Amino acid sequence: MLTFVPGSLSPFLSVREPLTQKTYRAPVGQTPQVVSTKQVDVALASVFAGFLAGVASRASRTALAAKKKVGRGGKGGKGGKGGGGGGADEEAAAGEPAPEIDTEELMKDYEGKLEKSLDVLRQSLMGIRAGRATPQLLDSLKVSAYESEVSINEVGTITATDVKTLLVTCFDESIAPNVEKAVRVSGLGYSATVSGSSVTIVLPELTTDRRTEYAKLAKDYAEKSRVAVRNVRQTAMKKIKTLEKKKSINEDLSRALQVEIESMVKKNIGECDTLYKKKEKEITQS
Repeated sequence: MLTFVPGSLSPFLSVREPLTQKTYRAPVGQTPQVVSTKQVDVALASVFAGFLAGVASRASRTALAAKKKVGRGGKGGKGGKGGGGGGADEEAAAGEPAPEIDTEELMKDYEGKLEKSLDVLRQSLMGIRAGRATPQLLDSLKVSAYESEVSINEVGTITATDVKTLLVTCFDESIAPNVEKAVRVSGLGYSATVSGSSVTIVLPELTTDRRTEYAKLAKDYAEKSRVAVRNVRQTAMKKIKTLEKKKSINEDLSRALQVEIESMVKKNIGECDTLYKKKEKEITQS
């Protein structure tokens, strides 16, 4: 091994010997060479300098790449300054065509939701007595059975025994108490008694106060239906504007779809009012 010389690069060598020269064994047939520690230090210095230059070059390239990436990301969204969230991903996405939207199917979906709110109103109003007892008065009732909520006509048959009495004959006797409870908490003012698998439901006399109470109940049902319609409108408008913002639909189509939604909403609100006024007339004039 070579001599350690202060200030030289020989410290990379693991053993120090007090020699200034060293004769290295040459392969057979070649002349041995004598190399000084100074020559070795010069060679090591050259290698180490090359190593440092390589490290510096790689660090410089890494820093430059990071700076470019930050610069792209800093542009961010539209019109933003340093908003972030940009970068190569957004640039690539911006170049992709917007996915096609089946607007006809979208409108059918919202139309179905609006119609559903009317169906609920029809069933609710049907449960309000305006004259003699009919099985349809119980159509809006839901009964807890078999770990779910089902319509009352799914758990038994309903018949009218006289002008103010209904009889529910349950398929399963254990469900009869649940039917009685559904009638009791319905808010319709009916009384119910259980006898085996049968539930007898008696409708109250239609006094003036009772008619006023039923008219108010009908009005509440109608208002709930209007709220449901407005909620569908709000959801639809938000969806359409989002599609326009994402360039999935153009401005003209967006405007046309909003007009169509407004038309459907106006129609459904009108039907809500018609159903309510018809029921109110039945209650107060029957």
